[in-house]
Amino acid sequence: MPHRVALAALLAIAPLGAQTALPYLSVRDFGAKGDAVTDDTAALQAALDAQSKSLSGAQLGIYFGSSRTLFFPAGRYRVSDTLNVGSYSVLLGEQSTLEQTDPAKDTLRMMGYRNEVSGLTFIGGKRAVVIKTNNVDTCMPRLERCEFLHTTGPAIETEEPSNSTLLTIRDCLFLDCDQVLVNRCDKASVTDCWITTSRMMKGRAVFENRGILHLERIVGVPLVDRESDQRWIDNYNGVSCRAVRFGGEDAGITAVVNFAPYDATYPVWPTYVMLDDCDLYCLGNPRRKAAIWLAEVPNQIVVRGCHGLADLPVIGVEPELDLAARLAAAKARPGCLKFLIEDTNSEVLGALGALPEALRQLGP
Repeated sequence: MPHRVALAALLAIAPLGAQTALPYLSVRDFGAKGDAVTDDTAALQAALDAQSKSLSGAQLGIYFGSSRTLFFPAGRYRVSDTLNVGSYSVLLGEQSTLEQTDPAKDTLRMMGYRNEVSGLTFIGGKRAVVIKTNNVDTCMPRLERCEFLHTTGPAIETEEPSNSTLLTIRDCLFLDCDQVLVNRCDKASVTDCWITTSRMMKGRAVFENRGILHLERIVGVPLVDRESDQRWIDNYNGVSCRAVRFGGEDAGITAVVNFAPYDATYPVWPTYVMLDDCDLYCLGNPRRKAAIWLAEVPNQIVVRGCHGLADLPVIGVEPELDLAARLAAAKARPGCLKFLIEDTNSEVLGALGALPEALRQLGP
């Protein structure tokens, strides 16, 4: 049953006394205490196993199936090992807390086909949620109304193979996680979220994108260590951002570092960076002082309607990157490149805002 159905509605479905007819399972029925003291690992895994056994459907497997919703009554459930979640599981909490006591262990590992997680707060551990879909069609995992605090690794990571997957993350809060998301899905969207970064993050990005990633309506607050080469997004494929606040605390950190090279076979599988109506305050990383930093040149760079610092370079280029050599093959097919930095950008089109000369010559 979708997590959007309130618990009161779930209870109203079954008559009093018809416990076996309830469309949900409670972790308390399997011995979980949620008292912030007891190790609930075994009880929670037993509940998850029972949920997996409740799987039913006219055609099981990759296309459709259902299992009873697993409900976490309000409480603080402590675990010391990774919990394994089945393929069609729906986990529903009341901002109930899952606390991983071992900083080297992940909290949830799921197959991700139709998993939904809502209303849970994750504290500690290495990774809060790990998803692997085995490149199965129709995979659509969703995380909504969750909070992620103090992970030593990415709060959420999709492992290979997880392409052919639509990942949705919305209405979530991330606080002091080493990274928010490592994405390997063909399509991932993160919307309506608040992110406060970890000051301890070094040489990495809040988002590591190795698929297609869309960010929208996000408030980002960076805790900046100016010597740690921090950035918001490392892009290895395609990323678009709309109405994202790349915050300016302590002058902010670089919005996007692009590692995705252009492909002359475009538009079969383009690489791109798009910033639309974003707030850009990105001068706090002395290693990469620009909104978009090019370690490689993608097929598309589009910056429209953005706001920020008057002396912020829109594009910066890695000193070791030989643009002429990189773009030599593009001369045979210049249409594979598109660079658009519109004059609608407010305060970020100063003398340092123009495209490098090599890009201006090849862009349309």
